[in-house]
Formats: sequence, structure tokens, C-alpha cells
Amino acid sequence: HVGIIMDGNRRAAQELGLPKYEGHKLGQKRIEPMVVFAADQGIQYLTLWAYSTKNQKRPKIEQMALNQVFRQTLQGEEMDRLVDQGIKVRFIGDLSFFPKDIQRGAEKLASDSEQNKEMNLVVALNYSGRDEIKRAGKKARLAGHAEPEEHIEEYLDTVGIPDPDLIIRTGGDVRTSGFMSWQAEDAEWHFTDVKWPNFTEDDFQKALTDFSDRKRNFGA
Repeated sequence: HVGIIMDGNRRAAQELGLPKYEGHKLGQKRIEPMVVFAADQGIQYLTLWAYSTKNQKRPKIEQMALNQVFRQTLQGEEMDRLVDQGIKVRFIGDLSFFPKDIQRGAEKLASDSEQNKEMNLVVALNYSGRDEIKRAGKKARLAGHAEPEEHIEEYLDTVGIPDPDLIIRTGGDVRTSGFMSWQAEDAEWHFTDVKWPNFTEDDFQKALTDFSDRKRNFGA
């Protein structure tokens, strides 16, 4: 299971003299080739963090641009091709934040690909680890557990998904930003200065090679 924090879109746009929000369109173009590459490498689960709960604070024009990118992605030929290639798509995060058409598009894509078995693509939308844990705790309490904190894992968005082995963060920042806070306890991290719109198969391979050279003791 590989997770990717797809960071650096806005800075990549600025370097090209474009408005910041145009960077999300640039980043969208890297999704299909990276998913195909991951599947070719035998990766079973690939989680892409597309939108953080903190992104809600960004300017309205950027929010509108992001929503349009999400619409185009959910309804676009790229996702159709991935589904045709056997990719199963699942979403995590609180999608109730988004317009209804985006919610319906995500539900349809997940439903259309439900029986696929080639690889699992997990898309994190309006997601943060802290928010996920809070929502899981609330669900555990509503379920009537006497000690809800002991049942949080049962109500996380990622139920049925193995914990990440490797998490890649593009864009040059060296922090976790709360990505999969619960699940990433034993994950290996790979940070790269390459911004997401410029992230290539070679960059992905470097991260996998780096991971393969590490010894994982899991505290033992």
C-alpha cells in the first residue's frame, strides 16, 4: 500500500506564470499515468490525497477551480480507462462537504468499479487524519460501545484497507500534515522536492527503490 500526498500544484503553476489555481489542472494530468505505473509495479493499494479539510480555507476562486477539476476527473475518460483496466476506486473523507453532483459522481465511480480486482485506488477527498478519527469516535459512541475509544479502528474510513507501507510526499515540504494519522504509525516516508505536476514514473521508482532498501523492524 502506497500513499501519495500530491503537493506542489500551485507552486508549479506559479513557475509557469499561471494563476495558482491552474496548478490543480496540471496535477490532474499526472493521476492516470501514476495509477497505471503503480498497477504495473504490482502495488495493490494506492491512496492519493487530493483534498485536505484544511483546503476549505482557500480562496473561493480556487475552491471553484478544484470542484471543476474533481468533476472532470470523476466524469472523464481517464477514469473510464482505469476502470476498464480493472482498477477499483474507493473514496475516503467527508464528501458531504462537496456539491451533490460531485458526491454522486464519486458514488457512481465507486459503484461501477466495485467488482474490479487489478488494483485498489483510494482517493482522499476532504480528508484529514484528525477529522477521520473524530468521525470514527462519534460513530463508535452512536453504536453504543461502552468504551468507544477501543473501537475507533472499526469505524475509520479505511476499514478493509491495509495500513500504508510507504507514503510519498511531493513538493518539497517535510511534514506529514495529518495524512492517515492512525494508519501510518509504521509507514516509511519518502519526501521529494519534485512538485506533483512534474512527478514522473522515474521519481516514483526512486521512492520504491528507497523503500526497498530500508529494513522495517516494526519496533521489534
